[in-house]
Amino acid sequence: MRDLIFASFWVVLFPAAFLSAHIGVLLWIWVSLAVPNLLLYDSMADFPFNKVVAALTVLAIVVRPNNFKLYFDKITGLYVAILLVGILSQFLSYANFIASDELFQKVIKEFVLYICIIGVMNTRHRLNMVIVVFCMGIGLEVAFETAAYIATFGSHRVVGNVSFGDNNGLALVALMIVPMSIYVAKYAGHPLMRKGFAAFTFVCVAGVVITFSRGGFIGLVAISAVMFWRSDKKFLFATFAVLALIVGLLAVPSTWFERIDSIKDAESNLSFLGRVIAWKVSLLVAMDRPFYGSGFHGIQSHAVWDIYFPVSTHFGFIDTSGIDMPPRAAHSIFFEVLGDLGFLGLGLYLTLLATLWLTCRQIAKRCKSIASLGWAAMMARQLEISLIGFVVAGSALSEAYFEGFWVLAAVISALDHLTRKERALLAPEIPAHLIAGT
Repeated sequence: MRDLIFASFWVVLFPAAFLSAHIGVLLWIWVSLAVPNLLLYDSMADFPFNKVVAALTVLAIVVRPNNFKLYFDKITGLYVAILLVGILSQFLSYANFIASDELFQKVIKEFVLYICIIGVMNTRHRLNMVIVVFCMGIGLEVAFETAAYIATFGSHRVVGNVSFGDNNGLALVALMIVPMSIYVAKYAGHPLMRKGFAAFTFVCVAGVVITFSRGGFIGLVAISAVMFWRSDKKFLFATFAVLALIVGLLAVPSTWFERIDSIKDAESNLSFLGRVIAWKVSLLVAMDRPFYGSGFHGIQSHAVWDIYFPVSTHFGFIDTSGIDMPPRAAHSIFFEVLGDLGFLGLGLYLTLLATLWLTCRQIAKRCKSIASLGWAAMMARQLEISLIGFVVAGSALSEAYFEGFWVLAAVISALDHLTRKERALLAPEIPAHLIAGT
């Protein structure tokens, strides 16, 4: 019955994606992040919603190209460069296994989605809708896990899903949602929507805590510190934060404190040492293949791991000798890219992160003194905080190619392009020779 009800909605949504490219983009984002197949059974569980929506959206753009306004900026240029290194890396990879090929296909699809977002979602209303869909796409899983934790009085444990990984992945996406949910809570048109997203923000904060993720906890502290520093009502913010902390401390079990407290014992923790070994293997691969690495998730294959693991145990500042470890993920967005794409790929990735951060700050500065662009200034500030959460929590996760990150990158690019045009219309630039009177 559930499958039939869900399928009935798509009878309308599929044609809508073809008739309106921006609806198609929104559906594409939602399907990519929410992965509805996980909630379905039988044939519906295997139905390629993502591919069908993507094909219809691209077809809509091809049929009606006047609605597609593509441009090229620094962010897009860096993304293209990373993609080209990825293609070279995959072509020269000696880690030929299914997971690598699947990730490569995912990266290509993410780039196509990025292009569709910046070309189609070029108005305030459309960008706002992207933020709402972004929050709801991955936020529903956060809400479900939080509700399950409360309903079972703390006995429920987050296991994650294929969209964002394990409990640490859920903590990452919850962190990225928090700032964007605050933005929607302020600028949503309907009072109920504003109140709903305000409550949803607290649900996402609780979602980070219940994951028992150490990286998520550090990320939560980081974004809270940034929001406190930027808040005009620091006393009110601090009051709410203290109350939330007290409630949280009373609600979580003793095992949560033990989990967080284990951070200080990292060097004797086998899980942490396993990550260090993966980082060493990634570094060794990049030293051998600095311009293209081992291919996507190459170090997770025996073809790569078996070459570099024996050497890695005697390499680096933390002793990992005497530990036998099978191939594993890098558990860091930075070492993940380093092992996959080499030093060149990592350099481009770091440059992209820095460019996204600087672009957010430039947008906020450009719009802060213009009342009609106040929404854009706040969106930019919240996007910046989401990036901080992604980088801090992602430092201990293999989520460099997470769809949500690339969606936000597209939003930052589109917002920058839109506000430049809006700013020019409000205050046209006067040529220097006219100012000089020549």
